[in-house]
Formats: sequence, structure tokens, C-alpha cells
Amino acid sequence: MVEHIRNHYLKRSTLFQAFETQVAKLKSSRDINAFQAAAKNITSDLRAQILDLPSSLKSESPQLNDRVTELQKQDKAYRDFQSTHAQLVERLVSGKINKAQFVDAEALLTKKRDELVEKLNHLINTL
Repeated sequence: MVEHIRNHYLKRSTLFQAFETQVAKLKSSRDINAFQAAAKNITSDLRAQILDLPSSLKSESPQLNDRVTELQKQDKAYRDFQSTHAQLVERLVSGKINKAQFVDAEALLTKKRDELVEKLNHLINTL
């Protein structure tokens, strides 16, 4: 069961990284349409990655259930971060914010991302 959960989140981590790569490409290419198409595909893949756990997990292994619940919470926080970051880059590319505003906002987001990645990695490694 633990390996199944760990593999599930490692696959999601790969998709998260693919999304980050697309955000970086958007910054350099400034092609919002290409980004949105790629982001839609990645988001669809993320939605398809559903973790099926037995309903008995809560009673059979409450500690593992608590860790999975926390993983799901952090996973959602990371998806929210990625959405916010993508919106910020889109606003920069479309000229709605200037470079200085972007740099300041991205610095805060980068710190948040690093914290979320650290939490997710810790949770995955301590399953």
C-alpha cells in the first residue's frame, strides 16, 4: 500500500515539474496559447491521477491515513501555487504588470513553492 501511494505521488511530481517547465517556456516564448494548451493537457493528466485507497485504510492504519490526508492537502496547496504562478506569468507576458512587480511577486511565490516541495517530499519519504 505504501509503495502504491509513494508511486502515485512520484507520478504527480513528474506532472508538476512538466507544468513548471511550461511556465518557464511561457516566460521566454511569450506564447500564451501554446502554454494554455500544454497546461490543459497536464491538468487533465493530473485529474486522471486519482489515488484509489481502500475505505478500510482509516481503521486499519490510522497513521498512514493521516499522512495521506496531509499529502492530499499539500498536493492541493501545490496545485494552487502553480495556478497562481501561471496567472502571474500570464499577466507579465500580456503586459498587465511590469517586470519589477513580477519579480517581487515571483520571489514570494518561489519561497512558498520551496516550502511546499519540502513538505511534500518529507511526507512522501516518511510514509
